[in-house]
Amino acid sequence: MTHFLVTPDSAFVVYRADQADDQTFELFRVPIGGGATVALTVALPADRAVQADFVLSPDGQSVYFRANPAGAGRNELFRVPADGSAAPAVLSGTLVAGGSVDSFALTPDGTRLAYIADGRVDGVKELWSVPTTGGTPLLLHTMPAAGDVDTLRIAPDSLSVFHRADALSDAVQELFVVPLDGSGPARRLNATLPSGADVENDFVALAAGRVVFRADQEEVNVLELFTAFPGSRGAMQAPTPTRSVVR
Repeated sequence: MTHFLVTPDSAFVVYRADQADDQTFELFRVPIGGGATVALTVALPADRAVQADFVLSPDGQSVYFRANPAGAGRNELFRVPADGSAAPAVLSGTLVAGGSVDSFALTPDGTRLAYIADGRVDGVKELWSVPTTGGTPLLLHTMPAAGDVDTLRIAPDSLSVFHRADALSDAVQELFVVPLDGSGPARRLNATLPSGADVENDFVALAAGRVVFRADQEEVNVLELFTAFPGSRGAMQAPTPTRSVVR
């Protein structure tokens, strides 16, 4: 057993283990006080696995997870009832040949998932969103051939997703925000970066659409703290001296 989560009502534990077949990791549920174990995922081939980043819905009724039943290195996004009453359902739609879901996050209100996947073009990691109940995934931020989204974080109000990508210039990592429902385009939050500079991937999404991030936005290799918020035309430096911030 490698990872586990406790349901919000403290009644059950959902865990990842290779208890059915050595080194084939699947999801199971068991009462917290002991009892019968329920398999939540169908039996996988020997070289497949449920990934360790599974999450529970806020009410504990559903489990969201990545797994690669179609092939090694080809993860898809799934939902399964936490009581095992139905088989897992694919949420990430039909991925391009060779495509995979790299990471995902659940909104705090439990209504949507945001995820990074090369769902449209193999090798181009883009930002997607889908309702937790299923449906057609929305492409939130289209990347150029040499671009990728590599990090995402959902705003506390569940309305938008902040993400880091080299969407405008290859290998220049910048910070963007986009509505989770696809109602508007992605918007860059940092100011124009000097050559060789990047936004770091440890940004923090705050309430009211604000975000705090590190970047060498003013001088290459000098990392400082910045904040951005809705309606701002560029990132503002944090109101404390931060030139000593290091990687």
